[in-house]
Amino acid sequence: MEKTLKIDTITLKLNYLFSTYYHSQIDNYLTDQAPMYAIACEVVDTLVLPKDKPLRTSPNQTLYETDEGYALYVDYQGKLAHRLSINHAKTTYRLTLLRDAYENLAEAEYVITGMIFFDIAYRHKLISLHASAVVVEGGVVLLSGPSGTGKSTLAKRLVEVANGMILNDDKPLLSYQKEEVVVLSSPWSGSLGLNRNARVPLKQILFLRQATSNYFKAMDKKEKLIELMRNIYRPKSHDQLDIAQENFEHLLLHVPMRRYYCTNSMEAANVLLEDLKND
Repeated sequence: MEKTLKIDTITLKLNYLFSTYYHSQIDNYLTDQAPMYAIACEVVDTLVLPKDKPLRTSPNQTLYETDEGYALYVDYQGKLAHRLSINHAKTTYRLTLLRDAYENLAEAEYVITGMIFFDIAYRHKLISLHASAVVVEGGVVLLSGPSGTGKSTLAKRLVEVANGMILNDDKPLLSYQKEEVVVLSSPWSGSLGLNRNARVPLKQILFLRQATSNYFKAMDKKEKLIELMRNIYRPKSHDQLDIAQENFEHLLLHVPMRRYYCTNSMEAANVLLEDLKND
C-alpha cells in the first residue's frame, strides 16, 4: 500500500505492507503534495552481510557505505533481522525485513517505520515524547511515563469524565512557536492506533507514578530535565541532541510539569479533571 502523508510540514510517501497497526486513521493524513521523503518496505527470505569492510559496528548494528548512500544491518535477539538502506541526502529509505526474524512482521514494520519518521521529525525541529496526549479544557495534557504506568488507561478515563479526545496515545510530537508549545499527531500512536490529525496547544505535562492515593508533586528543573530525557525519542546525533535541548528550554519556560501519583481508578481521572478546571 502506498500513501502520501502530510504530518505538520513534513510530506512523506509511505509504501507499507501491513495495515494492522496503521488503522484507518492514516487516511486523515493524506495529501496531494509532492513528498519530501519516501519510506518503502519489503520482506525477504534471506539477508546476509556484505563482504565489504563496514564503516562502523556496534553490538547490534553494522553500517556500510553503498553507491547510493548507506546500508544499516540490524540484529534482533542475536540474529540479523533487517536492513535499512538510506540515500546520501537522507530522503529515501528502504526497509528490508527478514521474514523469519520477527514473530510479528506487521508490528516490526510499524515500529521501525515510526523510528525512521521520528528521525526525520528531528530535522524539522519536532521531538516525540512517550506519552498519551489528551485534549481537555481547551488544550493538551501529556500523560508521560514508562510502559506499564497506566498512561493509556488514565487517558481513556479522562476522555470519559471530561468529554475529551485522545490526540495521540503513544508518541505525540511537540513543536514550539514563540512562547507557545503545540502538540501534533502522526499515524505512529501505539498498537490501538488512537490519533487525530490536529495541532493543539500544550497545557501541561504530567509524569505518572503508580500510588495508593491521588496527588500531585512539584518538580525542580533537574527532575524535569531527567524525565524529559528519559521519555523523548532518544537523539542519535549531536544535531538531534541540540534540537532536543532547544525544545527542552521552551518547555521549561512555558509549560508546567509535575508528577502525578495516581491510583488505577476512575477517581484518578476525576481528581485530574478537577485540577485542570482550577488551573
